[in-house]
Amino acid sequence: MNEMERNAALRTIFRAAMASDVEAGDPGQDHPLDNDELLIDWSVGDLDATRHRAVLDHLAECSYCRRELADMIRAGALVLPEQMDEEDADNVAEPIATVRRDRLNASPHRNIRYAIAAIAASLLVAVIWALSGRGGDSTLVMASRDLQAGRHTAALERVEGYLDENKNLADDDRTEAERILEDSGYQLARKSLAGGEFKNVLDIEDRTSRRSVVSGRLTNLRIQAQRGETAERTLTTKGVLTDYGYERDGHQYVKDLPTFDATTARLEKELAAAVQKHPDSPDLLLNYGQFLIDQNDFERAAEQFTAAVEFDPNSPLAHTGLGLALFQQEKDETIRQALTHFRKAVKLDPNNATANLNLAVCLVRLGKKDEAAPYFEKNLELRGEER
Repeated sequence: MNEMERNAALRTIFRAAMASDVEAGDPGQDHPLDNDELLIDWSVGDLDATRHRAVLDHLAECSYCRRELADMIRAGALVLPEQMDEEDADNVAEPIATVRRDRLNASPHRNIRYAIAAIAASLLVAVIWALSGRGGDSTLVMASRDLQAGRHTAALERVEGYLDENKNLADDDRTEAERILEDSGYQLARKSLAGGEFKNVLDIEDRTSRRSVVSGRLTNLRIQAQRGETAERTLTTKGVLTDYGYERDGHQYVKDLPTFDATTARLEKELAAAVQKHPDSPDLLLNYGQFLIDQNDFERAAEQFTAAVEFDPNSPLAHTGLGLALFQQEKDETIRQALTHFRKAVKLDPNNATANLNLAVCLVRLGKKDEAAPYFEKNLELRGEER
């Protein structure tokens, strides 16, 4: 059924209903207007053809539902999807409202129950239609529901089409559309990154940026994909001192030298630009600091992690990164500073094996072997649980 046919069907049903003397339906029975979820689906045009037809057929036979629907329309709580013009709505609402008043006045005890039900239904539908511009284009409502239900691809595609087809949107509509586009794109890109599908990450970020939606977290995922890293925050997999050429006694051994090439230079430039553009993105700060550690640029790495700690003092990863950058400067002063941040990381996340091992290695390096022992044991215990 296309829009024109649906509109015609609605008008025919309401006009026929007004001309009939159908008795009121029993409010105790099942009615579409008492089913909030079904009502929402129908109002935003999200029912399949079979269920949509069933609603129309029910309205043709049930004056109870017609009265409830007309009251919602008349109160401004509901506008039917792409539906009746104002004259049709008035023709329906006025006689129905009269019948409804007569019925309620004749039964004062039922009046309270009906009034409560009508208010609840009206409030629910008012929220839905407020989101869609009081009965206008319902695309944003459906896209938002897709996003909440985890249908990220559907939400992304729906709002992409909406933005492409509507160039002169009201500010509120554009803001909501861009929010849905960014969030759905981020969820899809994050999943692709974890699966090592780096091209998908780049494609998704491109789709959002082409529609003028750029965010720190999507930029971060794009750079991670360019680096070939499957972790959204590389510190979650590369934040252990023993990964950087340190023995458990704190002594350093020679590891492979970092790679300096055109790709490295390009990625550093992109990370620096991204951090400057999105200074409130902790993931970018953490990953830029991680990148600089990988390039043995420990002082600049410490600057990034210091900014991350200032942004979120309760981030175990930020304290871990700062501890790594300070420890690797190989000065007594910086190693003692590193100890402070490793202690903070363990305090914030006591069941983190990496944090416990870093703290233990740092303590041994400072000659505090007895104090380090419990943290080594905790690390082994946690590693055993992981296996």
